[in-house]
Amino acid sequence: MIIEEGFIRGIFWECDQHLTKTFNNQTPEIFQNSNYKRCKQVLMKIVLLFNESNYLDNHSARLLMRWWDDSIHTYNFHGFSENNRNVSDGNLASIIPETTNYGIPIEGSLSWFTLIYEKKFVFGDIKSKLKKLEFYLIYFP
Repeated sequence: MIIEEGFIRGIFWECDQHLTKTFNNQTPEIFQNSNYKRCKQVLMKIVLLFNESNYLDNHSARLLMRWWDDSIHTYNFHGFSENNRNVSDGNLASIIPETTNYGIPIEGSLSWFTLIYEKKFVFGDIKSKLKKLEFYLIYFP
């Protein structure tokens, strides 16, 4: 039996609604640990970029790695050389707005990532996007 496309869309819409309600009603996490905050920021940027496309292009990946590396100063990523450091933080800001909601717990970010992955790769809708995701992450504190 083939599952109808409308049914699949409905399921993902319900999951999207559930995640939005769940994290909209949660108190934002507040941590003083800057490493944890940076990890959450990078993860949310990856989730937002993945929602827009089915892969991270080299330019975006380098920007994220540089942003992480420059802030933490303790991580070395394989394949990231000094020659790639000619990108500016302004370029990163243009990828994802700086007002992104980082109060969402890491579990929430991973839930969004999983939902996007399933929709794009498990159910074959490569060009799909969760429309509410960007609005929710940017405009709800």
